[in-house]
Amino acid sequence: MAEAKAAGELMHAKNKEAAAAIVKNRNEGKGDAYLDLHGLRTEEALEATNARFDQLETKPEGNSTDLELIPGAGHHSAPGKIALKPACEKLLIERRYKYSDASAGSWVVVVPGKGNKSAAPAHAPAP
Repeated sequence: MAEAKAAGELMHAKNKEAAAAIVKNRNEGKGDAYLDLHGLRTEEALEATNARFDQLETKPEGNSTDLELIPGAGHHSAPGKIALKPACEKLLIERRYKYSDASAGSWVVVVPGKGNKSAAPAHAPAP
């Protein structure tokens, strides 16, 4: 029994590593305003999306980011089994983010900054 539990834990850890590698490969060099979720399972994609939203929300209040979020259109899903795009849209609605279609498989999401304005780096006064 302990052996099966250990194998299950190892499997979950390896899945998490694989998801992180997929996110890095698909998004590296494209900046924080871009998130391609292709290749991820729904749970992994929602975790990556929430992490990006939380990161972008640290910007000072009043500063928003137009994030290109790409869950895909579901062309690689089994007929009637599209899960990722509806799950992502549910998350957008729950967070009350404004979004618009960029294509059949992507949106532009307005992620509001919620950080403290006083936490923004101060600019040196002009001489």
